[in-house]
Amino acid sequence: MRRLDILHNGQNLLQVTRAEAEARLGQDGLSLWDAAAKIADGLLARNAVRATIAAQVGDRDSILGTTADATQINAAILLAFLSAMADNTTISAIRTQFLASVDDMFPTPDGETGLTSLAKGFVTAIEAGDIQLTANVKTPGTVLDEIATRSTGVATILAAIGAQGVDG
Repeated sequence: MRRLDILHNGQNLLQVTRAEAEARLGQDGLSLWDAAAKIADGLLARNAVRATIAAQVGDRDSILGTTADATQINAAILLAFLSAMADNTTISAIRTQFLASVDDMFPTPDGETGLTSLAKGFVTAIEAGDIQLTANVKTPGTVLDEIATRSTGVATILAAIGAQGVDG
């Protein structure tokens, strides 16, 4: 028999069954118990997915490392683009400086191909379906919503505590 913890108007009902929640709180107890069960089921499902990812793809630290690598590449490329835009007035000159900067920042071990060449192969593999992006599985709109929600939430908390110089 499934048991859940419920909090109602400051009253803690610990490890109660659905019937016990109803007996103590009536219809409110049923509604609360059902809501708690739905939350618990969602957490169990999410944890199962995360466990599968950890077992088959990489643990959190490995995934965080890959995310950090991708973020650094993205930031460097964006900064190279901004630098090329600031230094040049023609599209041709911006393009030349930008592509040269990217290849200089990310040389390959063979010294012959740069990141721009690798990028073409990566994009081709995405287009062919050989590389699948989680953002496409989740849908880009969902990902943007997650970014907006988390960013706004963290920014609101930091603003509330006046965390202008907070590191990390």
